[in-house]
Order: sequence, then structure tokens, then C-alpha cells
Amino acid sequence: MIWSIGTPSDNSVLQTQYKLQLDIIHQLGQRIETQLHTQEKKMAAMPRIEAAPLRTTHVKLVRDYGLVEQQLKIVLLDANRRLAAVEAMQRDAAMMEQEEKIRTLRGQTRGGGGMMGGDEGMAWHMKIQEDVS
Repeated sequence: MIWSIGTPSDNSVLQTQYKLQLDIIHQLGQRIETQLHTQEKKMAAMPRIEAAPLRTTHVKLVRDYGLVEQQLKIVLLDANRRLAAVEAMQRDAAMMEQEEKIRTLRGQTRGGGGMMGGDEGMAWHMKIQEDVS
């Protein structure tokens, strides 16, 4: 899903799916952490002999979960970078479009009998400047 960010298939449906997947991942992470803490408390209340084999498994699960969390953070950083790059490109494109409109408008108002008269052209120019800011 992340590889689709910034490609032609990137649309609102993909973005909604991405957000839902992140929400599900965070919910699952909370459940796993709760279960790991619950098991840790149970082992603390057990006699050492009974808890020893469980503790080994618990340590491995905690370590594995930590590795999964690290991988998730790396993936999220990549996704955030991609999203930021797409947003920057969209802002740049919008700014260039506005600048082109201003240049076109300036050319029309300077020439006199262009498409818009002086007052009309000035009003349009002010409108575009408001849109830019």
C-alpha cells in the first residue's frame, strides 16, 4: 500500500485504506502489549520453578514484538516521507499554476485591449493574489 503513495493509483480510497490499516495495527499493538504485561504479572506471582519455562517464551515474544515495532516505525517513516514529497509536489504545482495565471493576466492588462479591461484585469489579479495567500 505504501508503495502506491505518490503514484497514479494514489487516491482517496487508498488513503482511507492506509489510515484504517494503521488504526488496526495500533489496536493490535495495544492488545499484544496488554497480553504481554498480563502474562508478566502472572509469572511474577508463580513459583520460580513453574515460571522458568514460561519466562523464556515470554522474553522471546517481547523481543520479537520489539523487532516488529521497529520495522513498523521504519515503514511509517518511509510512508511519511512519501506523503510529504507528494504534498510538496502538489503545492509546487499549484503555486506554478497561480504564477502562470498572474503572468498571463499581467500580459493581458499591459496590452490594453486584451481580453480584460484595466479595472477588470486588476480585480482578477487581486483575486488571484488572495487565492495564492
